[in-house]
Amino acid sequence: DPTTTSSLEDTDLMRPFFTDDTLTTLRPVEELRSAWAAMSEQNRTTMLRDCEENPSIKYREFCGAVENM
Repeated sequence: DPTTTSSLEDTDLMRPFFTDDTLTTLRPVEELRSAWAAMSEQNRTTMLRDCEENPSIKYREFCGAVENM
């Protein structure tokens, strides 16, 4: 989506990590690892960069989880 400025705002990229459509409840860590592994290296790199650049509390739990993958 060319209008999305951050991968963290891309619902298609983020949906596999959450249990709900509102993207508020993270999946269990095993499922997070599987979703992370299924992504392209480029998407993983972009998400990690976006986590580093985005201090929003909205993404803190997600970013904390993927930074440890």
